[in-house]
Amino acid sequence: MKKCLLFYILLSVFSFVPAQEFFPKHFGYKLTILPSEEKEVKLENVSFVAINERFTLFDFYKNKVDSIPMSFEAKIMPIIEKNNLLRVDRYAYRKSKKGNPLYEAESRIWVGYNNDYLKKHKREIPYWLSVHRYGFANAFTAMGIVEQHKNKFKLWDKKAAVKGLTPIETKEEALYFLFLMEQVFPDDNFNELCEKKGIYKIYTDTMTPTIIKEEKDYFVTNLFYYNVVDGSLFEIVYQLYKNGKYNILSKKRIYIILEEEWE
Repeated sequence: MKKCLLFYILLSVFSFVPAQEFFPKHFGYKLTILPSEEKEVKLENVSFVAINERFTLFDFYKNKVDSIPMSFEAKIMPIIEKNNLLRVDRYAYRKSKKGNPLYEAESRIWVGYNNDYLKKHKREIPYWLSVHRYGFANAFTAMGIVEQHKNKFKLWDKKAAVKGLTPIETKEEALYFLFLMEQVFPDDNFNELCEKKGIYKIYTDTMTPTIIKEEKDYFVTNLFYYNVVDGSLFEIVYQLYKNGKYNILSKKRIYIILEEEWE
């Protein structure tokens, strides 16, 4: 109950801007199967879908494309200090459509500080692509992107991010775009269900690893979000247009880790 209350506090604190400015769209999307209608499924009755292509979160970070030289630290520090960033990655794993290296950035938001502390986040909100809970602490993490052009650095706002990452042309680009905006990730197997029997309550009879289908103007893919508040894993199906607009087609709880295992 206390954990849910903390989340409600954060929603209230930042009520001065539309929620979609920084919260993932799936936060406000109702479950396709309501909690009152969920039925627990035994592991032996679950079907696991076989896939040809495999996608994981690791794929986003396996190839470095650039890095910030030590001599450029003086150029990046003003951005970190001005925008209250916790960190900017030293390595870039993606490039913008213009070919400029992109560095992930994070800001930490602590719930429970005085109003003066919280108010200063107002100017930083345009630079947050998404906000998600950080561990079990009374904190949230805001994601951002810093673009490097020659020896200059720029912190993207959401409009710049959409412009710099579109048109979305490959499956990998589609997955990374949704990861930045929604904090959802691809998964290629569910081995942990079989390896650690007894700690999961399963609510689906079919486990489908991430599959991404490309149509003429859009992609359709199923991605996952882990809620550290209650230990639930959700499967969310997206329709992502190549111009960066996207819709949620469905959202359902896959399983929940028993409380004594994740607290």
